[in-house]
Amino acid sequence: MTVGSGDGVEVTITNEFSNDLPATGTLQVERTLVLHGPGIVIPEHFFIPVRCDDGTAATVVVPGAGGPGSPTVTATVGALCSLEEFGSAQLPAGWIVSLSVNGGPPSSELPAVEVLQGQTVTITVINDAAGVSAENVTRNGETGAVTAQPRFTG
Repeated sequence: MTVGSGDGVEVTITNEFSNDLPATGTLQVERTLVLHGPGIVIPEHFFIPVRCDDGTAATVVVPGAGGPGSPTVTATVGALCSLEEFGSAQLPAGWIVSLSVNGGPPSSELPAVEVLQGQTVTITVINDAAGVSAENVTRNGETGAVTAQPRFTG
């Protein structure tokens, strides 16, 4: 179409972005287990809920003996994600939980991490059961083997 000099014309432009997906990054949750004493039973898996402020939610399954969890959580760049806490009252006395972000120093505080474009942020849940002794733990009036619950309790 050719518009002559001095002529006015009205134009409507529509941008179609439905095929453009938002930028994303990933969050990997893993678990480290500090050696524990005899009589302490560790579940095969632990379940760790992850919630992000962009609406992303997932339950990551991590091996009881330690290692990376599945799934890796994908969220929108800039989203803040954190692990959802389940009460630590179910842990035996002497059990210590700390968390580390990208290999940083451990903390007892639940971290809120920002998702970065094209990068993976790793949260490591460190379970230290070295201070737990089956002989010193009483559960439901009985002394003996202690079983850690499979829900995240840090």
